[in-house]
Amino acid sequence: MSTNAFERVSRVASRPEDAESIAVSLGATDLDIELVDNEVRRALAAIHGTKNETYAGRTNDTAAGVSYLKKQLERLMKEKAQFKEKKLALQQLQQELPKRVAKYAERPETAAPAPAAPSAAAAAAAAAPAAATGGFLSSLKNMIISPAPAEPSPAAVPTPEEDRKAVADTTLVWKETVTSGTYDAPKKTAALYAEDGVLWGTVSEEVRDTPEQIYAYFDYFARLPELRVVEYTPVAVRVYGDFAVQAGTYTFAFQGPDGVTVEKRARFSFTFRRDNPGSPRPWTIVEHHSSSMPTAPAGLKRVGQEAVPKKIVKVITPDQKAVAETTIVWKDTVTLGTDDAPKKTAALYAPDAVLWGTVSEEVRETPEQIYDYFDFFARLPKLRLLEYTPAPVRVYGQFAVQAGTYTFAWEEDDGDTVEKRARFSFTFRRDKPGSPQPWTIVEHHSSSMPDAPAELKHVEPEDDGIDYVAQAVADLSATSSVSSSTLPPSPPPRKGQAMAAFAEDVNHHPVDLTANVGSCGLGLVLGKEEQGTRWVVNGFRSMPDGKPNPAEAAGIEVGDTLQQVGGVPLGTYKEGIELFKKLRGPVVLTVCRQNDEVLI
Repeated sequence: MSTNAFERVSRVASRPEDAESIAVSLGATDLDIELVDNEVRRALAAIHGTKNETYAGRTNDTAAGVSYLKKQLERLMKEKAQFKEKKLALQQLQQELPKRVAKYAERPETAAPAPAAPSAAAAAAAAAPAAATGGFLSSLKNMIISPAPAEPSPAAVPTPEEDRKAVADTTLVWKETVTSGTYDAPKKTAALYAEDGVLWGTVSEEVRDTPEQIYAYFDYFARLPELRVVEYTPVAVRVYGDFAVQAGTYTFAFQGPDGVTVEKRARFSFTFRRDNPGSPRPWTIVEHHSSSMPTAPAGLKRVGQEAVPKKIVKVITPDQKAVAETTIVWKDTVTLGTDDAPKKTAALYAPDAVLWGTVSEEVRETPEQIYDYFDFFARLPKLRLLEYTPAPVRVYGQFAVQAGTYTFAWEEDDGDTVEKRARFSFTFRRDKPGSPQPWTIVEHHSSSMPDAPAELKHVEPEDDGIDYVAQAVADLSATSSVSSSTLPPSPPPRKGQAMAAFAEDVNHHPVDLTANVGSCGLGLVLGKEEQGTRWVVNGFRSMPDGKPNPAEAAGIEVGDTLQQVGGVPLGTYKEGIELFKKLRGPVVLTVCRQNDEVLI
């Protein structure tokens, strides 16, 4: 693209008062937006395409070239933002102009004055050309867009109906903001979330629980070319004091890399908190789960009509433990395999709860509808949990949120095993303070794990906090789950050699444990393949053969770091996994354990 052409695409259209009509200005602005969108697609293709893709005379085969292309994209997005904002102002002016002109004509100061000798100012005004009407339109535009502030009224306690409307309006503000197409749309969208909010984005493989992570998601999603909502079907708002829930479906459309329109229908659930009482926008988002619409299995009954952190500290509070325990009770109950499992699982939900099940096409908002879902899901043959990785619990007074991932497995009619990895988020309410199980589920959203696009930045794991909560959850899981069989007797542990680097570290100490490794492996969920997090135990998986997890039975804990196997130091994942594949029977594992996590 030549420099002249680039400047031509980036030009600002003529002002509305210089055009023959507002409609002409709107048409010109639409053309400008279309031209910029075409250039945005070309720039994106050059940035994310194969080597030697060219845009504006520069290729993407060097870091400097990519940096230049990103700056060009940033410039285009700013220009597009100006055009979009101008279009909104023109549309508003077009809609309001007749009413504003009528009101202006009725004002006393606009009435015809009595004949009098013209003043110098009047003579100058009379000499102005008729085109000065443009100044009148401009002043009207300013009146419409920047109305005079209304007199403040005394604060009043909102009625339930006003609360429901305010929550529904907040959802609409989110929808309009994320699709505004302006340069600052990602920032404005992220600002609708509380600082301690949690997001499961439609195309995200990771839960996002910091303002930076939430912004990074919308820095991708809100910049999709021609992003818009083509369907929006919310269900009734549920208000629980200073918290509220709204669920439903929405369909986004945007232009793909090849210029073809892509439509993405999804299920959504928002949890709001009243953070700014008395303000024009009192509700903020503390939890948002958005997931692609699944195809419900034939055996699942339909509902209704055929339609549509702040940094976590190391100390785990009693409330966090109680909430984590409630999640554990849920996962152990739904996989009981007993005849009353559906009833017991549904009983964990409040009477006014909302459920988006993993394989449900409809939101379920009555006890009967929730029971129907688990009357299908909890009866799947040999249903079991293979993986459970919770994120830290967030407690907000009488409400709490926990998100994470889990993997279920069951048998199909032909005997084949099906595995379903999913994302989950629970919202709990403290309905029974002082009881053994004080928390009940008021909102639960479970969705299949998507394939995140390459352009979406991954969440960087934090070193502090998460492992401590995961440790508590692992402890609860180990004490509350029931084993279907026992391990064969193991020989007594053999003394192993600890690594010298950790022997001198007063914050860690080596532990030798004996695990009985079978054909299904050790049963560990590990961290990422990175120096410093390699071989860190993040959790345990249920064994496909139904036997107890050998690592958990041996005494390995979440947060331990594997160091040696049979006296052989572990290296990379590739080297270590090859070593584990050859192991069978009793194996001595040396792990590094933090001293402040040892329970006596």
